[in-house]
Amino acid sequence: MLNGPEAFSLTRSLTVEGVVVSGPDGSTYEECDAIGPYGEICFWDTDQNSAETLNWIVRMILKKFSKGQLRKFEWLHDAPLLTETLLFLESTQVESLRELIVTHYYDDGEGLGNDPNNFNKLESLEFREDDLAISFIAYLYRENIQSLRHFAIGRNHSIARLYTDDGRPDSNDADSQYDAMREFLDYDTRVDFGKSVLESLAICGFDVQPSLNEKHTGLFNYEKLTSLRLESCVGSNELLRSLASQNKSASQFPKDSFLKEFTFRYEKPTGHTRSALSDFLKSFSGLRKLFVLLDETTIMPSLDCFTQTHGRTLTALLWDGRVGPRPGWTGSNTANMSFLPGAEFKNAFHFVTSKCPNLVELGFPFDWEYGVSVSSL
Repeated sequence: MLNGPEAFSLTRSLTVEGVVVSGPDGSTYEECDAIGPYGEICFWDTDQNSAETLNWIVRMILKKFSKGQLRKFEWLHDAPLLTETLLFLESTQVESLRELIVTHYYDDGEGLGNDPNNFNKLESLEFREDDLAISFIAYLYRENIQSLRHFAIGRNHSIARLYTDDGRPDSNDADSQYDAMREFLDYDTRVDFGKSVLESLAICGFDVQPSLNEKHTGLFNYEKLTSLRLESCVGSNELLRSLASQNKSASQFPKDSFLKEFTFRYEKPTGHTRSALSDFLKSFSGLRKLFVLLDETTIMPSLDCFTQTHGRTLTALLWDGRVGPRPGWTGSNTANMSFLPGAEFKNAFHFVTSKCPNLVELGFPFDWEYGVSVSSL
């Protein structure tokens, strides 16, 4: 087993992640895992400088690497990544770094600015946090427009907490979603988005409708995406209808699309939502993975909205709706689920599996208390 300088010389990826729990004296215990040769670092910290301490440790680890060595850097810790650490990462790994994933970044106003030597060869960029540094993320996105193949942006943590605490996100968040997307879109309109090579896009908790504006055409390369993930996004109805309309105008209909994976989660869907989703799925063919969860409803679009156009190509499917939190296996709250009891479930199961013969993964609403055995399906 290698250790010391020899081990560091072979490392290409560094991940910093941690959980925060209370110590016996009420102090905070932060566990920092530097995934790589450095191993695990644990420390007690009772003051307010824990973020500075953690960032200092990470910078000490980064000093062990040669310049241009790392291809991937992930910051998945509750404590924020500080600008000083990001600047150090940039100064030593800018030529080699291809993946940057951050779940918590504190923008102190002294960020990377417009230095032409900033990260400009990234292929994968993810910022998933509560207080997004929108202008900084927009800058990075535009700097890497000719190399970026995967981009994810969203308030994943805050929305997950809302699901945990309240059962679902706040439906009154539309204004903040719109403002955040407008700030991202309007950062710099001089960029030539026609040079985008983006293939995979994930958006969580943003209003996506402004991205349809003519002056932002090509920003997210919708027509050439192979993977699209929309979660808790205001404006999803309008986006899906627009994409369906574009597909229908193609010479071939349903369009043989680049899109191979589509994930959609939406709260409080209306008939317009179900119609937009159905029209979108009918407007193209070739999906391999389809994951749909509609929250606060037990009414789903007809199954044939995807079996007709994607049945032969689908290998993974999740199709579900609900009106309340998930109950336990034997809970009494099953009325909140959109399971298909008895014969209705069996008919739907047989319909989907007959129309989608290549499925290897299937997620379907099902009442386990009903007692339909697997052998009877």
